Order: sequence, then structure tokens, then C-alpha cells
Amino acid sequence: MSKDASTTDLTGFEVEAGGETVGRIHNATNEVDVSFIVVDAALQRVLLPAGFISDVDARRRKVTLSCTAAEVRGAPRFDEQHGLAAPPSTELVDDQVAEEEAESDDATKDEVYAEAGRLDVRGRSTMTKDELSDELDRLQTEKASPIQVQAFLDGLRYPTDKGALLKEAEASRATAEVRATLERLPDRNFEDPTDISRAIGELP
Repeated sequence: MSKDASTTDLTGFEVEAGGETVGRIHNATNEVDVSFIVVDAALQRVLLPAGFISDVDARRRKVTLSCTAAEVRGAPRFDEQHGLAAPPSTELVDDQVAEEEAESDDATKDEVYAEAGRLDVRGRSTMTKDELSDELDRLQTEKASPIQVQAFLDGLRYPTDKGALLKEAEASRATAEVRATLERLPDRNFEDPTDISRAIGELP
């Protein structure tokens, strides 16, 4: 804890953790052991080790903590009548962190399914996130043959560009392999089908 934190009445100071404002110092801080602070956070009061204070800005009345906002919200709750709801610890048991990680996983899952939908991966509705991730990884490392690609580009007029190739592939309901291969092509104009085939052959 900084020297300023130990000599300054922090009641009412704004509390920031992980770049996020999480609450204010509660006046009960003056009633607990000096090694702890009480923070009004997310409609609840929590007890945190004072050692988490990394900076005190008396002019702006702001306290910066070295922990994350999720750790603050998951800290032991403070009860003015009975004290702690659970023993304090610098190793905070953080259900909120677990929830946020789960939300992050869900967001990643949504992104994976969105990408699979964009490429029209067959059977994606029955695949797990891991299975779809593996399939998307495969599509980034393997490529369709020029013959497979040309089968979905009959409606094109040349010269053409990469954007037109992708639109035609989508309109023709090209396979995920074909779409992924076209997306890996350089962003340039193509003079004829042979030019496209040559570009596909140059892909790693």
C-alpha cells in the first residue's frame, strides 16, 4: 500500500481496477483493520486487501487498484453487522471471473459459427465449437483444386476481381473449400480462368 493510502481518508474516493471504474471507498473502511478497504461495488460492499492499492490521486479523489474489476466484484462481501461474509484473501475466489470467462467463450463460439455460416460449412448446425474450429483451421491450410473452383464460376465475365469471384461463389452455393480458397487469393484482377488457376496453384 502506498504511503498516501495509509495517511489519507479515502472515504468517497472513486475506485478504478483494470481501467474500469468499479465503485467508491465506503466509510466503513475507517472501521476495519487498516490492512483492508471496503468498496461499494456493483450494489454490494466488498472487502479488499489494502495492499491492492497501487495509486492514490488525492486531487482527483481516485484510488487505483492492481487487481481487475472482476476480482473486485467477486471479493468477499462486507456485512456491517457481522463483518465478513467470508475470510478475506489476496487470492480472491472469483465467481464473476468464471462467469466473464464463460461469456467470453460464448462470444468466441458465436464468432466461430458466424464464420462457418459465411463459408457455408456443411453440417455446421450439428458440430460443436471445437469441431467447427478444427474445420475452419483445415480450410485455412488446405485448398480446393482449380477444377473444383471453376465449377462454381461459370457465370463470370473477365477480366474480373477477387470481390466478384467471392460473390459468384456465394451465388453459386460453392462449397466451403472453394470459398475459403478464393478468400486466400491475392486481391487483384484476374484476366481469365487460367489466371485464377495459376493463382490457386501458387497458394501455400
